[in-house]
Amino acid sequence: MNDGITAWLKATYAAMNLKGFDISTIAFDGCDQGLINQISELGIQVRQLPNRKTNIFAYMKSFHSLLMDQKYDVVHVCGNSATMAFELFEAKCAGVKMRVAHSHNTKCTHPFLDKILRPLLYFSATDYFACGKDAGRWLFGKRNFTVIPNGKNINDYAFSETMRMKKRQELGFSKNDIIIGHVGLFNEQKNHKMLIKIFNEISKMDPKYRLCLVGDGELINQIKQLVSEYGLSDYVSFLGHRLDVPQLLNAFDCMVFPSLYEGLPNVVLEWQLNGLPIVMSDSITNECVITPLVHRESLRHSALEWAKSIYAYREKNMNRLINSQNAQIQARAKGFDIYEDATFLRKIYLQYSE
Repeated sequence: MNDGITAWLKATYAAMNLKGFDISTIAFDGCDQGLINQISELGIQVRQLPNRKTNIFAYMKSFHSLLMDQKYDVVHVCGNSATMAFELFEAKCAGVKMRVAHSHNTKCTHPFLDKILRPLLYFSATDYFACGKDAGRWLFGKRNFTVIPNGKNINDYAFSETMRMKKRQELGFSKNDIIIGHVGLFNEQKNHKMLIKIFNEISKMDPKYRLCLVGDGELINQIKQLVSEYGLSDYVSFLGHRLDVPQLLNAFDCMVFPSLYEGLPNVVLEWQLNGLPIVMSDSITNECVITPLVHRESLRHSALEWAKSIYAYREKNMNRLINSQNAQIQARAKGFDIYEDATFLRKIYLQYSE
């Protein structure tokens, strides 16, 4: 379980009618216990297995034993590359009837392995899902796939002035502070190094700006060191993994997202639903843009150019309540209501479990 995929899983199964289903999900050893508790409270069994990244052989052995013991009708694998073939091939050998490969991105960090494993992926999967058209085309090419949008419980992300004041007070910010936010794992994809360079420039333009980074990951210590080197330690807050992100968004004033690549990022939808102006890289699919709140900036542009865009774009989008209300209307119109998505997915599962 991790990052945006975990957020999608939690939201989808919280919205789904689980009557008649016995659902399990896999967590790696060392996974945050609070997150495990949240998943368990939904009525989903959390199966903790050895870490897939650090001990693939022990993980696959445990996964095999799990499949043979539980006799699942459906194995639904979410990921960013054809390495999903490991689980799907094992599921095929175990006689699982429905084997879903669900693409959540448009690139991966290990393209050579992805290329090698694609034939095995296509051989092993019975169904192809994707969070958006771009993510589906990237992994499945011209094969037929089903788009299941990264829907949201739309009301959870509505802007609240009361919650804004509460969260800003909890974080220790004054009413005059202007807070840039970012939510995501600390990895190469999210491009935190660029984000810190951008914030360094904007802090020179206006000392009232602050930066809040939500999340954790393998590169967090490198980013903390970079913040220190720029002399920004008093202006950047590392908030770690949070279970209150929908509420926390109210405290922010603008979101910056310089990712090198994404599938259809959940967070961009969430930020729009909260009425937040967003400056994101032009490498991210336009499918996540449902309002005029999003400005796309080229990764080829300098950190200073990004900073100027953030400064100007935030000033144009100051009415959070109206922005949030408009985004909710657009999200429903464009199929991003999590309850509709969950109902659709349940119908698909039922075809294989009756």
